[in-house]
Amino acid sequence: MKAVIYARYSSDNQWEESIEGQIRECTAYCKKNDFAIVWHYIDRALSAKTDNRPDFQRMVKDSAKGLFDVVIGWKLDRFARNRYVSAHYKAQLRKYSVKVLSATENISEGQEGIILLSTTKTARRRCRFLQSKVRIYHRSWDQKSTNFDKRFVDLFLY
Repeated sequence: MKAVIYARYSSDNQWEESIEGQIRECTAYCKKNDFAIVWHYIDRALSAKTDNRPDFQRMVKDSAKGLFDVVIGWKLDRFARNRYVSAHYKAQLRKYSVKVLSATENISEGQEGIILLSTTKTARRRCRFLQSKVRIYHRSWDQKSTNFDKRFVDLFLY
C-alpha cells in the first residue's frame, strides 16, 4: 500500500523536533506494516481545531488523484481535534478509498472505534477540568492545617 505521513504541531511554543519525532514513529509504523511512503504533508504551528491548514488541504485534494491508499499520523489528533472536522474529512477520504491510521493508537475503524474516540475525548476533557480544580485547591490548601479539607472531597465526588 502507498502511504503518506501527515505531521503537525500546533503552536510556536513547540519545536521542529516534534515533527521529526512524528515522522520517525510514522516511518517505523509504515516499515512494520509494509507501507511504501510516497510523501510527507507537514503543517507547522497550525491548530487542528480547524481545517485551515495548507498541507492538510493539499493532502485531501491529492487523495482524489489516487496517489496514496492510507494517511498515517502519529496520533489521530494530528489529523483533527474537532469531531465534526475529523468525521467530514475521513468521509471525504473514504470516498477515494483512503484510510486514516495512527502510528501510536490502535483504534478500529468500525463503530467501536467511533465510540472509543468519543469517550476518549470526553475523558480528556474531564481530566483537564479536574487538573484545573486540583491546581485551584492546591493553591488554597492550608499546608499547616491537620484538618481534612472538605473541598478536597468535593473535588472527587463531583
